[in-house]
Amino acid sequence: MVAKPNRGQGIGTALLDTAAGWARANGVRKLELHVFPWNEPAIKLYEKFGFEREGFRKGHYQRAGEDVDAILMAFRV
Repeated sequence: MVAKPNRGQGIGTALLDTAAGWARANGVRKLELHVFPWNEPAIKLYEKFGFEREGFRKGHYQRAGEDVDAILMAFRV
């Protein structure tokens, strides 16, 4: 996660680049993540980077006492 004041500066992309580089160097074939469906800026970043939606986890997390969904995304390294 990138703190709100620091968003839009390429930090998220740099973090993803670093994670993908580490994964390649260590034989990891696939990176996965969950993202809340309402987090459009994050979803756009992940898709721009090459992540694809692979699934939907209904009621997967609980926030403020409510079950919330998550989108499962993956990137083939």
